[in-house]
Amino acid sequence: MIDTQSRAVLQNLMLRESHSLLHYVCESFPWITPREQEALDRLQQINQEDLQAMAVLARFLFKQHIVPAALSSYPASYTTINYTALDHLLPLLIDYQKSRIGELQKDLPKIKDADARQHVEHLLEVKRKHLQALEEMGKTLGTPASVGA
Repeated sequence: MIDTQSRAVLQNLMLRESHSLLHYVCESFPWITPREQEALDRLQQINQEDLQAMAVLARFLFKQHIVPAALSSYPASYTTINYTALDHLLPLLIDYQKSRIGELQKDLPKIKDADARQHVEHLLEVKRKHLQALEEMGKTLGTPASVGA
């Protein structure tokens, strides 16, 4: 049985990750040039991999009789990026991915259950892989590595 603290961390993690900027961008029709179609396709693939990793974690939680927190809408601040150019969005996505990785790293020590911890470590691994892919995509498109750069 998963302890109360781990349960709370996992539920918060699911809520936080289900409202990711990546998911929103992939649903908001980023503007692209014809040469960026391959990058958009890769971004959609990254999003699907992220959703699959979240689904694995959700199934684990359900098996542990933990119902993930009820989902709400995306943050209103995301609506300012609808139909925005992909080369503008990539630095935002890179910074966001870095912050998600940081949050997951902070969550890990709070999770005492070994199986739950393993699932979160897998999600962290997926996020790191996606950060690397986003950074490569940015180099290919000639965009800055991050907003702060």
